[in-house]
Amino acid sequence: MANRYEEAFSGLLDLVRGGKEFHEKYHKNICESIGAIINLGDSSYAEYSSMVETNELRVASTIENLAVSLFTDNSNPQFSFYPVQKQYEKLPLEEQAKTRPFQIILTADGMKTGIVFSVSSDVGRYYRMFIQDEYAVERLIIVHLIDPDEEAYDAIIARTNQVNEGSGHHLKHMTLKEFWVEYFGEDEYNALVVAINQFNNQAQEIIGFSTVVTPTEAAINHFRETTGKMLRERTYSSLIPTDVYYSQVHIMEQNYLTQGRWQAMIGRKNFAISFITSEWYFKMHQLTESFDLTWVAAGYLKSVEQLLYAVIELSEGTGITIRSTDRTIIEFSKENESQIDSTLGSLKAVVEHNRLLEVNQYAREHIINTIEDWRKKKRNGFFHKDVLQSIDQLKEIRESALQLYFLILGSFTIDDSQLIRLGVIN
Repeated sequence: MANRYEEAFSGLLDLVRGGKEFHEKYHKNICESIGAIINLGDSSYAEYSSMVETNELRVASTIENLAVSLFTDNSNPQFSFYPVQKQYEKLPLEEQAKTRPFQIILTADGMKTGIVFSVSSDVGRYYRMFIQDEYAVERLIIVHLIDPDEEAYDAIIARTNQVNEGSGHHLKHMTLKEFWVEYFGEDEYNALVVAINQFNNQAQEIIGFSTVVTPTEAAINHFRETTGKMLRERTYSSLIPTDVYYSQVHIMEQNYLTQGRWQAMIGRKNFAISFITSEWYFKMHQLTESFDLTWVAAGYLKSVEQLLYAVIELSEGTGITIRSTDRTIIEFSKENESQIDSTLGSLKAVVEHNRLLEVNQYAREHIINTIEDWRKKKRNGFFHKDVLQSIDQLKEIRESALQLYFLILGSFTIDDSQLIRLGVIN
């Protein structure tokens, strides 16, 4: 069973490889020679979109050929080929196929139904041709190469079928799964999906392009909004040990979520810029373990230190102490600013030896331990000697940073009047 699908998509991958060089040369030359006045995408975009569209249509054709082979092997009495014009009847089947609008007709109760496998770009064309009686069939089934969720299925498939039925058009929409399972069975569909997923991964690697949003001011502002939504909707309490009472977790949730201190992380302060920079690269770029990913993690690694310094700085001049660059203990003040040791270890010691937090001893110990764990296992290694190539490690760094933002901003004693100094507007 699997060999049928593996062979079909293996042949398609050869076409993807062979077509890449053509698209690269063609679009570079065509863009230079045409000199388009309206040019919203560069030659790389034109090359990429052309390759994607071409190969998506090839996938639809490959799936159609697989369906033909299954109908033929199963000797399905309903199946027949779409008729060709008389002058093409003596051509080999492979050549005849090129003259047909689609290959498959299923006949039941004396009514011929055409079957088309469609990507989104050509649905409208099939619809128009059928409505205009351009096809030699009484009914048409458009099989969409999608696997939608319930809401999307209702909009794309169910409602469209209701409209067509109400208007008297013998036009039906189905998903690939619905069609394949109905005519060939669940096992055949599962084998097809495995082959398609493998093809997708290999084809993406061959094509070697991904779209990246240009970081314009408008795009970054929108990204800040969506990032803020993510920060608000995360569950932070699940990562806090049970020996920290819920009343203390509640204090942090009230401060960070209800009071809105999370806004500091999408603002314009240095720690927010570091965080947003890493988050942008993490979300918007195709990451690969072939490169050192420290450049993506750098903002996360820096932001914790920057944020901790910023919240400690709110207590400047109140008598709190910190280690100096010459290893003595000095007052944290404007006058001593040039002498302050602002490394993460020094900042952690400030939290340990000064009353800066709104939470009790157990919560305070958890926060200090979490900062120390971050310093030893994340920050020091990757900023000095280690190469970060694991995407899973990068995700772990990100998760730890997001949790530390919550712990720090949620636990520190901060007056409402001081929030604006952290970039909290509302």
